[in-house]
Amino acid sequence: MFKKLRDIITGEPYIRDMESGRRFRRTACALAWPYGQESGSVITLGELYAPPNQLGARRHVHVLQERRSFDAEELLQSASLMQRRYVVDVLVTPVDDERFMLLEEYNDRQRRARLPQLRTDDPVTWKGRGEGLIPYYAELAGRRLGAEKSLYFGADCSGSLELERLSPDDARRRALEMPGVCALCWALEYIDANPMPEWGERSQVQGGPADPLGGY
Repeated sequence: MFKKLRDIITGEPYIRDMESGRRFRRTACALAWPYGQESGSVITLGELYAPPNQLGARRHVHVLQERRSFDAEELLQSASLMQRRYVVDVLVTPVDDERFMLLEEYNDRQRRARLPQLRTDDPVTWKGRGEGLIPYYAELAGRRLGAEKSLYFGADCSGSLELERLSPDDARRRALEMPGVCALCWALEYIDANPMPEWGERSQVQGGPADPLGGY
């Protein structure tokens, strides 16, 4: 079970895994529809709350859960479950995809049943069907997998296996042909392209964390 809490010192909100005790600043979920012989993918990533050991380094990001299916309804239900379990604000998926209508119909059913709906947003750099984006996605993940590793897939992330199998010939393929890569990189891109300010950068916070404790 994940629960949204607030740091008693800084006032910064965070998400805590009540079973493992790990804390996350935020979570991001993405959905890529099935394509041909490739099953669709829903994945949730979590950005750790603890700051990196090295100044200027990226905060670590972990794959929290991934679900693959050829069935659209199963993918949407998985997205809803992840939204509730991991306290996800937005589901990243292309709004211009013709299958987005299935998501709208799903939200209509959720609304009539008075259940939470899926709030969506486009992938950050998405245009058309993702022509020419495979090299960009490979580099996006590669920046976090180098010497200063900050992306952790776990044991069962099929999207990471698809990334490892990429070849130069795949650069000409449309991104939609690789749902596992798309979902993984859409969620990662959403985190990397929307950096959260550190405590000292938030202008709306007056004073400092020692104020209520030390009186200065």
